[in-house]
Amino acid sequence: MQKNLGFKTGGYHSFTLIPKGWSSGTYIVQVEALGSVLNQRITYLK
Repeated sequence: MQKNLGFKTGGYHSFTLIPKGWSSGTYIVQVEALGSVLNQRITYLK
């Protein structure tokens, strides 16, 4: 799944994942901004 959040101005930003239709398990969330990449492993339990 990919989601483009569009252009954001400078500052603090957050987003919420809504795991509709997801199975329980481990997922990798990747955020890219200004040439930097952040990977975070999350675990979703139903």
